[in-house]
Amino acid sequence: QESAATVLVRPRSGRHRRYFGDAMKAKVQAGDVDEAVVDASVSRVLNAMDAVGLLDGVVEYGAIGDNVTSPAHAEVAKDIASNATVLLKNDGDVRGELSMLPLQSCDGLVIVGSTFETAGGGSGKVTSYAAPLSDALSAACGVDVPTFATLDDDDAKTAVAGAAAVVVLAGTTSSEGSDRDDLTLGDDDALVSAVAALSSNVVVSVSTPGAFLTPWSDDVQAILVTWMGGQELAYALADILLGVVSPAGRLPLTLPNIENEVGFTRDQYPGIEGDPVEGCDLPCLVANYTEGLYIGYRWYDANAVAPKYPFGHGLSYTSFAYADLVVDASSANVTVTNAGDVAGAEVAQLYLAPPAAAGEPPRQFKGFAKTAVLAPGASAVVTFAFDARSFAAWGDGGWAPVPGIYRVEVGASAGDVRVNGTVAV
Repeated sequence: QESAATVLVRPRSGRHRRYFGDAMKAKVQAGDVDEAVVDASVSRVLNAMDAVGLLDGVVEYGAIGDNVTSPAHAEVAKDIASNATVLLKNDGDVRGELSMLPLQSCDGLVIVGSTFETAGGGSGKVTSYAAPLSDALSAACGVDVPTFATLDDDDAKTAVAGAAAVVVLAGTTSSEGSDRDDLTLGDDDALVSAVAALSSNVVVSVSTPGAFLTPWSDDVQAILVTWMGGQELAYALADILLGVVSPAGRLPLTLPNIENEVGFTRDQYPGIEGDPVEGCDLPCLVANYTEGLYIGYRWYDANAVAPKYPFGHGLSYTSFAYADLVVDASSANVTVTNAGDVAGAEVAQLYLAPPAAAGEPPRQFKGFAKTAVLAPGASAVVTFAFDARSFAAWGDGGWAPVPGIYRVEVGASAGDVRVNGTVAV
C-alpha cells in the first residue's frame, strides 16, 4: 500500500534510499512489490510532466530571479493581505482623537524597525519582490517617510520623540525544521517598549507565523497583525494605515497572556523519549495528547481564564450591531448592521454550547460568515446552516448525535457574543 501511494520522495531525506532506488528494485525482484504498481506510480509522474509540456523536447527554463508577477496577480495578493490583517487594538492617541488609526496623513510619520516578514521558510525557493513599507507610504502620500532600523542613534530617538505617529515593524518567523523557541518577539519586544517610552502615538505592526506575546500592549495605541502577508504586504498595510481599507481580519487562534498559559507538560509537548520508531530521528520523542479538546479558546472557556486577545477577535474602523436572531433546527439567522460612519465588512461567528450530557467543552466554534463591505447604516442577514455534525460528538470511533438543548451564540469573537438563543434537537 505504501509503495502504491508514494510517488515522490524528497531527495537527501534518507527515505528515498529506504524505500526507492535499490531498495525498491530488490522488492520488485523478490516479488514483494508488483511491477505494475511501480508502472502506475511512474505513469502518474510522467502524465503530470506531459500535461505541462515537459516531454515535448528541449524545455527553456526561465531564470529563478525572473519576475513573473502580473499587475492582476499583485492586486490579488494585496487584497488577500489587507483582508487578512487583524486590528487587535485601536485606542485614542495623545491628541485626544477617537482612535489612533486610520492615520490622517503621512505628515510627521516615522517608521522604526526592520522586521517585515512576508513569507516563512522551507524547502522551496521563492524570490521575493516585496517592497518596504516606506515605499508604499511614500507612493500613497507623495512624501518621504523617515525610516530607522533601530533606536541606536540620537537622530532616530529625536525623530521618534517629535513624530506625529510612529509605526514600529516587529515580528518573528519560523521555517521548516526551525520552530520558534517561545512566543516572544525577541529583540523587537525591547524595541517596541523603547519607542513607546519616547512617543504616545505608537502603532505596532506584527508579522508572525502564529501566536505571540504582547507585554507592551498597554503602552502603545494600536496593534496590527499582518501574519506572513506576501509580496504586496507593504501596499496592503499602507491601505490599512491610511484608511483606504477598513480591517476585517480575525484571529484564527487565541493570544495568551503569558508563555504556556494552558500549562502544557513535557509529556504533552514536546514529548518524552519513547521506543524507537522507523523514520523517527533519535531521540524519538512521543507526545501524548492528553489535553483532548481543551486547547485554544476551549481551554480558556473551561478554565474561566480571559486571554489577552480571544479567538476570532479583530477590530474595524466602524462598528456593527447584531439583532433579530432566529434559530431553528436547520439554521441560525442574524441581521448585522454597520452602525458606524465608515464602510466595512464584518465577520460574524457561530458558537454552540452543547448539553452537559455531551461531555464536550463548554462551547464550540461552528462557523463564520463574512458580510460584503457594508455602507454606513446598511444591513445584511447572515445565515449559518446546521448539519448533522453541528449537534454531534465524537466517541467510539464515530460521530453520534447528542440530543438536548443547545445554546446558540453569535458574535464578533469568542469573547464578544452579541446575541444568543436556544434550540432543542
